[in-house]
Amino acid sequence: MSSKRRSSAVVLPGFSVENSAKMRKVVKFLKDPALSGDTPTAVREMLAVGAAHAVQCVSEERQPAQSIVCSYVQECLGSMHAHQHKILEEEKVAKTQDEPQIHSLQSQLATADLAIEEAAAVEELRKLGLAEAQRVLTEAKCKAEAHDSETAPAVEKASLDELATGHSKFKEGPLKLLLDGTWEDEKEAKKMSKQVMDEIFRMDDMEEAFLVAMPGTLAKRNSERGSFDNMVLSTLQEKLTARSTVLAAKIADAEATLAAHEVEVVKLAEVSDKCLKARDSAEAALREAEAQQVSKVEARSRIKDAIEERTKSSMNRENIVVQCEYYIEMLAETATDFNSLVQRSAAAEAAALVANAAAAAAAVAAAAAPTAAVEEEHQPAAVSTSIE
Repeated sequence: MSSKRRSSAVVLPGFSVENSAKMRKVVKFLKDPALSGDTPTAVREMLAVGAAHAVQCVSEERQPAQSIVCSYVQECLGSMHAHQHKILEEEKVAKTQDEPQIHSLQSQLATADLAIEEAAAVEELRKLGLAEAQRVLTEAKCKAEAHDSETAPAVEKASLDELATGHSKFKEGPLKLLLDGTWEDEKEAKKMSKQVMDEIFRMDDMEEAFLVAMPGTLAKRNSERGSFDNMVLSTLQEKLTARSTVLAAKIADAEATLAAHEVEVVKLAEVSDKCLKARDSAEAALREAEAQQVSKVEARSRIKDAIEERTKSSMNRENIVVQCEYYIEMLAETATDFNSLVQRSAAAEAAALVANAAAAAAAVAAAAAPTAAVEEEHQPAAVSTSIE
């Protein structure tokens, strides 16, 4: 029973067992999504459905539409066969190029490794350059700030200017009043005289005789002064003039010192600015070196991925070639089988039936021959036994 059920499951209506097997093979390859061709998948699905009906009857009884379907199926199988041939040739060509391509990529990988090492060395140099630029900038800033905060020259100049102003006020004030000797208020004159003496006592290199004579001379009006008084006042004026000359020289020196200091401050500020620009340039160079390093690492990664992909493709290529060869063989066989179904005729079918019947009879006769031979072998022994 199971044998009958199996046979009924595989035999297509209107087809013999052999032709059913051929037809199933045609349908199988028409529906196979792994096989590419010029015919769209949807059309192939339709052809797979209509192919059995198209060749169900012999060629003499076939309708034009059925013949058209047969032609489409033949073209579709031929296209699939051609595509497999094309894939096979492409894979064979690619297979010959795999090893050179992999060697080339490996050479590129070695070059990329060297480029990464060089980029890393440049990056380290840029880091050192930035550190040095930062050190120089820090020193320049410290010097500039130190000079800028140094107030001694300005303080010295301001102090001397203040002293000169005091001397000028002294000359134009109390001293001038007493030298003119034309005061009217004795009390005010004594006050002015005390201020002058206080100033004289602050001066260096004053002889004792001069200091002794000065109060009396200052107390006299102009009309009361003698030659000695005039000599004392002249000496005082000379000493004051000498003091002013010395002070003017000190002020000039202080001005020169302050000017030099200010020039140095400006110069150090300019140096600091240049160092800052150098530091910024070194930092930009480091950023660029880091970007180059990243770029070269990414390039190496792409080459490595390409090597792995090419190696994997090369390893899979043998399987693809074997698969293509299998498909080419099976498609050629399937096309031949389908052509045999397309070319069936009534006469050929009748001849096939006669041939099959003759083959079946021959098989039966061949199976019966050993049985007859056995019977003939045992028959004489039985006869002789009966005679006895």
